[in-house]
Amino acid sequence: STAFALKEISIQGQSTRHQLAKELQMHKDCGRMPYIVQLFDVFYEEGRVYLVLELMDWGSLEMLLRVQTMREPPVRMDEGVLAVVLRHILSAISFLHDEHKVVHRDLKPGNVVIDCRGEVKLADFGVSRVLDNEAKGMSWVGTASYMSPERLQGCEYSHKADIWSIGIMA
Repeated sequence: STAFALKEISIQGQSTRHQLAKELQMHKDCGRMPYIVQLFDVFYEEGRVYLVLELMDWGSLEMLLRVQTMREPPVRMDEGVLAVVLRHILSAISFLHDEHKVVHRDLKPGNVVIDCRGEVKLADFGVSRVLDNEAKGMSWVGTASYMSPERLQGCEYSHKADIWSIGIMA
């Protein structure tokens, strides 16, 4: 039998419905890419949507880092492991930027997930946005501690904002 992850989303507000639509479209367009969490099914029930997703059983990079820092003495991530994680993230971002003109806009350890085989994938595309080569974004969404300076200042930004976020994670 195969295990799956279930993401529950309350769809009470208009912005939540908009984010959900964007996330579903991203999975439709990019879900076959090896470094993006696969979406298998969607179902609705009384103001909630459930996404049936690929199970990434080691959880998020954020959770893994938290466990390592709670050890006595704290353990740093091995540089070889970090290199593999970053290579996978960069491959996913390169695919999103080059093939689909998509900016993730919320790259952070909590949106990088890992399975028991060590596969690293990106998750949570609710605030992602398509920006062609000429377009610039200005909206303020995502997690402030991983935002590029131009995003924090409310200025125009491009795909390079995702690269900044990866640098912060490294």
